[in-house]
Amino acid sequence: MQKTSKLAGKDKILSIIITTFILGILILSGPANALAAKLNNFSNENPVKGDKISSTFEITNQEKNTINKIVLYSDNKNICEFNLNGENLTLCNGVEVDLISSSYGYGYGYGYGYGNKENYQYNITIDTNLLNNGKNKLRTELALDDGKIHKSNEQIIKVTPKDATSADSEEIQGKGEVEMNNLKINLTTKNNENATVTMVEYSSLPANTSAFTLNGLGKYYQIDISNSSLDEAEIRISYSHSEIQGLDESNLRLYFYNSTSNLWEKYDTPNGGVNTQDNYVWAITNHFSLWSVFAPSTPSPSNSGGHYSNTGKITVTSPNTTTQDFTNTVPTGNNINQNPNSNKNQNAQNLNSGITGAATGLLGNTNFLITILFIVILLVLLVIVVVMRRRNRRKRY
Repeated sequence: MQKTSKLAGKDKILSIIITTFILGILILSGPANALAAKLNNFSNENPVKGDKISSTFEITNQEKNTINKIVLYSDNKNICEFNLNGENLTLCNGVEVDLISSSYGYGYGYGYGYGNKENYQYNITIDTNLLNNGKNKLRTELALDDGKIHKSNEQIIKVTPKDATSADSEEIQGKGEVEMNNLKINLTTKNNENATVTMVEYSSLPANTSAFTLNGLGKYYQIDISNSSLDEAEIRISYSHSEIQGLDESNLRLYFYNSTSNLWEKYDTPNGGVNTQDNYVWAITNHFSLWSVFAPSTPSPSNSGGHYSNTGKITVTSPNTTTQDFTNTVPTGNNINQNPNSNKNQNAQNLNSGITGAATGLLGNTNFLITILFIVILLVLLVIVVVMRRRNRRKRY
C-alpha cells in the first residue's frame, strides 16, 4: 500500500511539472496569429506599359484586432491607402479598389477565448503606368490600432515598355552581376550601397533617338540605376556570327547615346573592345544610358591591297540635325596606268574597240538587218529586169 501511494504521488508531481511546463510555453508564446492578408495572382504578370492589371485581396481577422487602414505598395512606394470599406484615404491615381464581400461573426478563435471573426475581399485594379519598367514587387500592409504592421505576401509584376522586346530589373547589394538575354553587367555602386538596375531591350531604335549610319546588331539596351549611383560597370553584349554578317567583326564596338549632344559615342581601347573568341563586345564605364553595338561593313575585295582614305561627315537625323566625322576606306584597283607614254596605245585600242563595238551593235539590231536584206532583194530584182530587157532587144534585131 505504501509503495502504491508513493508511486501515485510521484505520478502526480510529474503530471504537475509537465502541465506547468506546457502552460508556461503557451503563456510565453501568446495566442496564435489569427490575422491573415493575402494578395492573389494578378490577371497579367507580364503586362505592357499602360495595360491595366487586376487582383483580389483577402483579409481574415479572427482576433480583436482593429485595422485602421490598408496600404498598397509597389516596391517601397506607397501608391494607395484605403479603409476596410474600400474607400480611398489618399489620392489613388491609377488604382481602383472595390469591396467585393464582407462578413462578420463570432466563434472560438486561435487565442484563449471567444472572439469575433471578420472576412473581407477586395478587387484591386492598377494602371501599369504607375509601375517601373522591369520587376515590381506589389504587397499590402495592414496598419493596426496598436501601432503594429501586418504585411501580406508579395506578387511580382514585370512591366515591358511599348515597342520594347523585353525588360527586367535586379537588386544589387553593393556589387554583383545582372543579366538579361544577351546583356550582362558586372557593377559596383558608390559606397557599396544597395541599388536596383533596370534593363530594357529594343529591336529597333527607340523614339526620340538619333539614327546612326553605321550598321549594328539591331539591338538597343536602355540601362538605368536607382536608389544609388554607379561607381563602375563592365557591360558585355554577346553576339552570334549570323547577327554580324556583313560587319567587320574586329571593329565591333559598344556605343552609348549621348542625349545632350544627340550623338552616339564609341567606347574604344582601353575602355572597350571585342572578344572574337568568346563572341562578345565589352565596355568599362561609370554611367548608364542607351547602348548598342555598331561596326563598319566588311571591306569589299579588290585586285590589289592598296587603299585610300576619304574623310567626311556622318549626318545624324534628329530634332537637331548633327554631324559626326568619319573615315571611309575605299579600295583601289590595279587597272589604273600611271605611265603617260602608254596613253597613245591606250587611245588606239579604245578607238578600235569603239569601231568594233559600233559595228557589233548595228549587226545586233534586228531592224537594221531587215533594211539591208530589203535593199539586197531590190538590187537583185533590178539586175534581173536589166538582163531581161537586153535579151528582148537582141531578139528583135
